[in-house]
Amino acid sequence: AHTTWIVHGSHGEGFDEHGFRGHGTELYNEMLQVPLLIAGSSTARGHYKVAAVSTLDIAPTILDLATASLENSAGRSLKAIAQGALTAPHTPILAHAWRRRCVIDWPFKLMLIRRGNKRDRLLLFNLDHALNRHVGFHNSRF
Repeated sequence: AHTTWIVHGSHGEGFDEHGFRGHGTELYNEMLQVPLLIAGSSTARGHYKVAAVSTLDIAPTILDLATASLENSAGRSLKAIAQGALTAPHTPILAHAWRRRCVIDWPFKLMLIRRGNKRDRLLLFNLDHALNRHVGFHNSRF
């Protein structure tokens, strides 16, 4: 039998790490980084990969594992990563929330925070850094 299990979290949760609780309004890592597990007879055993992927990639992965057409599917297949390939197609990930936008191009995340009458903030994070601190910011009127 060719069974593949895909388990994922739909969203993260804020517990006051950046002054908010809940989900759906921020783009910090506690909101965006959710578990994704792909396991089965055609996947690599004990393989762990840190990369920027999207929940939009789950449907194309299922189609690809089932050898179905990927035509008109949003996202990209993670089959190569799940099978242990060290390299896989790489594209930046875009995310948005109210007054916030970010682009993740692993290992960096660039986040724009619109603050209405105050100066907007542009933050650059190094996601590979153990402390995950922002490595730069710029206040500006865009």
